[in-house]
Amino acid sequence: MLAFEHIRKCVFWSLDFLKGSPIKRHYKEVKFIMENPNTDQASTIKANRLKEILKYASENTAFYSVYKDCTFNEFPIISKDLVVNNFNEFESKQYLNKKRYLASTSGSTGFPFKLWLNRNKKQRNTADTLYFSELANYTIGRKLFYLKLWEKKNYKGSFTLFIENIFKHDVMHYTIRDLRNLLAKMGASKSSKVILGYSSFLEYLSNFMKDEKINIKNANIESIITMAEALDEKAKERLMYQFNTTVYSRYSNQENGILAQQTKFNPDHYISNVSSYKIEFLDIEKDEPAKIGSWGRIVITDLFNYAMPLIRYDTGDLAIAATFDENRGYEFKEILGRKFDVIYNTDGELVIPHTFLHIENYSKCVQFQFIQDDKKEYRFKINGKQEDTDEKAASAYFRELLGQDANIRYEYVDEIPKLSSGKHQKVTSNYRKIEVNL
Repeated sequence: MLAFEHIRKCVFWSLDFLKGSPIKRHYKEVKFIMENPNTDQASTIKANRLKEILKYASENTAFYSVYKDCTFNEFPIISKDLVVNNFNEFESKQYLNKKRYLASTSGSTGFPFKLWLNRNKKQRNTADTLYFSELANYTIGRKLFYLKLWEKKNYKGSFTLFIENIFKHDVMHYTIRDLRNLLAKMGASKSSKVILGYSSFLEYLSNFMKDEKINIKNANIESIITMAEALDEKAKERLMYQFNTTVYSRYSNQENGILAQQTKFNPDHYISNVSSYKIEFLDIEKDEPAKIGSWGRIVITDLFNYAMPLIRYDTGDLAIAATFDENRGYEFKEILGRKFDVIYNTDGELVIPHTFLHIENYSKCVQFQFIQDDKKEYRFKINGKQEDTDEKAASAYFRELLGQDANIRYEYVDEIPKLSSGKHQKVTSNYRKIEVNL
């Protein structure tokens, strides 16, 4: 098995070499900055990256054109809705007719969001992934069980899956049969492996294993990396016991990439990716640094996305910073997970929250919120136009998940109310009101 892992690693780097080794160069820089943060060279690289993106954005985008010659702190804090409502103004004129890639996400708050990435940014993201994965016991070629929402926009062909040694599992497949088959696949593979998946799905899987009295302690699992939401501490401990491995949480998003992660050297704190981003930790109420040990907003500047620069971008996520160092950046003790209410289908069975992200396939909505009002009564609040939503097709899809006797209504609004945290709760329930962190 180790021979096949080595071959896959050689194939990956050989293909990169044939393209001029762009990922290798990025990887070496990421590794150098992260592991030598106190050196003058690392500081100079970061300072130049920041200076370059500020200059480029002010010269090549309509939105930032009024900030020429401004210092970093004079640039405004921007939000997702600002970018969505002024999308064209954030596009670089240099990339309007160049090769670029669309990244899209439903967002942590049900806020559909998209932006353009240039090739160099995508290559940097790959290098970031390689480096931070190594800090969680994953290396190229090792078997990876990838548990997420698999759609056309992130589709991987059979050849790619084989070369990358990936077993993909769609989190929409969560019946008893689906979960048993998944666990059987994990247990049957004797090679060392890593599991990467949504925290909500892994917690759901863990609960299933607990109920069924299943564990796969001898499956040779090197680690579990959770993503998309914060993982409850009890769920983390249970997963570690059931799989006989370590669990690391990753903080990332589709529009940027890996922002911070727990590592084998620091398993309880998230270390910031200072090699690819300038990360600020700001007060919830004011645009100034938050106090260490208190809740604050995570605001990032992407140093590599030239197709659509995002400077001082408020991610909408909250965190508690444990430490701060001028060169290493912030270490976060906690990053606020996405809070969901429990949703039940018409038979009283729990439905995992990611189910409702699929509304974006049927609606050109700005925001959405899914609500269960009663046992068989459901409602989508849509911030958008009724003519832009295919209600018939959406209802047919969601009745397959909720039950054919589900009554699904659509309500069109100008805005989805925010929580006191400033975030939107995308899944909520007025029926059997029980809250969980998934």
